[in-house]
Amino acid sequence: MHKAGNLAIPKSRHLLMAACGRNELAYEDVTARGVFSSWMTRILQEASGGISYARLHASMYAAIRKNANAQTPQLKTYGGFDPDQFFLRPGSDPSAPLLIVRYTENEWIVNAGALHGIPADPAAFARAQLQLYKNGDTTPSSPPPSPAWG
Repeated sequence: MHKAGNLAIPKSRHLLMAACGRNELAYEDVTARGVFSSWMTRILQEASGGISYARLHASMYAAIRKNANAQTPQLKTYGGFDPDQFFLRPGSDPSAPLLIVRYTENEWIVNAGALHGIPADPAAFARAQLQLYKNGDTTPSSPPPSPAWG
């Protein structure tokens, strides 16, 4: 703290997410959880494959303002922090689709469709190819992973 009693914010790259503005109160929902925390948890669970800080904030802002109008979630960046990077995954490319793939009963199942560029035309779909990456790897598996790959 400075002599005047002001907090000195370090000159590092970081972001601040807050439940409400400086002159507002943060409220709880009917389950005694914070409205901000409840909506953050819900949006993160629905965002299979990840979400950027900016998109997370925009979604939370819309939901909280609609349901608890007196509370305004805050997002502030410092030192050049990029709010378009994935939440808790620095260095990830938010423009690259991240899909959940699982193997069940002799077939691979991918949570993707036309929105992700998967062709709807049966002939084009038959020619479609995906590259599978083991979680955390940066090079594709070759040959495709076996069902026991996990």
